[in-house]
Amino acid sequence: MRSKSTKKDSDEMKKEYDLSGAEQGKFYFPPDRYKYPVYLDDDLNLFFSDAAKRRKKDVAELVNSVLRREMENFSELMPEAESDSGSKPAPKRKKA
Repeated sequence: MRSKSTKKDSDEMKKEYDLSGAEQGKFYFPPDRYKYPVYLDDDLNLFFSDAAKRRKKDVAELVNSVLRREMENFSELMPEAESDSGSKPAPKRKKA
């Protein structure tokens, strides 16, 4: 005697699927174009949120400017790090 199946017929895999209208790579993004989310600790989030509000800027814009300055400082201290990482060197900015 056959046991009762708890799955519905619609939940089971079909033997064959028609993928003729499928688009390959539809949701693929090259790693160099992917933007990784950055999650700030609570104290940093509060600090940058307040600073951005006072300057009437977006938090992401403010954090990016701070990170760019750090990237320049890091590049100046360790120029060999540019070739190790495979990334582009920090852009040179005019000093005010």
